[in-house]
Amino acid sequence: MILDDIYKFNLYCQPGNHEHYGNPKNSHYRCNRLCVNLPSHPSKQFTYNFSGGSVLTTVLSNPFLAKLPITALIRTQSQASTLSSLPVTPLLFANLDDTAFLTEVASTHDVVIHAANGYHIPSAQAFIRGLAQRKRQTGREVHYIHNSGTSNFGDRRVSKTYTEKRVFSDKDNVYAYEKMREGIEPYHQRTADVTVFELGEELDVKTYIICSPLIYGRGTGLFNKSSIQIPTMVRAALERGRAMYAGDGLGVWDHTHVEDIAALYALILAKVVKQEDVPFGKEGFFFANHGKQSWLDIANEIARVGHQRGKLAAEPESVGLKEVSKAWFDGDEHLTELGLCSR
Repeated sequence: MILDDIYKFNLYCQPGNHEHYGNPKNSHYRCNRLCVNLPSHPSKQFTYNFSGGSVLTTVLSNPFLAKLPITALIRTQSQASTLSSLPVTPLLFANLDDTAFLTEVASTHDVVIHAANGYHIPSAQAFIRGLAQRKRQTGREVHYIHNSGTSNFGDRRVSKTYTEKRVFSDKDNVYAYEKMREGIEPYHQRTADVTVFELGEELDVKTYIICSPLIYGRGTGLFNKSSIQIPTMVRAALERGRAMYAGDGLGVWDHTHVEDIAALYALILAKVVKQEDVPFGKEGFFFANHGKQSWLDIANEIARVGHQRGKLAAEPESVGLKEVSKAWFDGDEHLTELGLCSR
């Protein structure tokens, strides 16, 4: 497949060293939402998506974390049957809108990892409220680890409605920046970040937000093994016969391997369980990267590999935002510009 070759191009360097918190390379499972019950320690909960399953793989590969009682929230009986072979307790749920159920489940755990959807605000609120109930019942600290992304910080360089040259660090006051950007123009994933922090502070739940950049590599989980951005560009290129980018394509993003993102989740979890100091709340925003590329770099490589396979034209083309958004995200220009064009 062209997609497999794209994963091998020079953007895709090898994942980093995971020796401190378990190396997931030999495992084949991943998860979307997971609950881990820790005896007289925090109990935890995950969610199923591309990175979420790799998080579960990493946790189960770690000798210390693998001993924790884990509950995985899943949506189908076939998924439950698959996970039953692992040292986790599968728990069926309807969907992320079943907030009463999510609150109830979170109220029986001390740690929740929500890696399924960084945009879904009601589920995040439900988990945090459930954890707050848990804290009132047990008197123990509770922890909520939330999946987010760096499109929250992207500019609007194609439409030129918002541009800036700032380079971000997780040492910055990220909450204040996101709050400011929300005042200019709401963006659902950024809105979720602000909501998570504010509700966590209100209910005395420690929150940790992982802002993933462009994620590459094959997921180590059993179900979804592909990320979103590059596969989206590849599929659209195959349909069109030519790779595309928007504007000048010079917006630059950081990137990281899916196993390294999973290792970051596991590292935070391990520190929480061991009751070590971990920044939370306003200080609890975490960026992860080990390289960077432009969207033009990606389009050029898709074109190169596709042309070698006889599937694509040798050069990519610049396409207007309206047209490219139809090919990539069903006409959502806002998401397209922030997620596949921005700096």
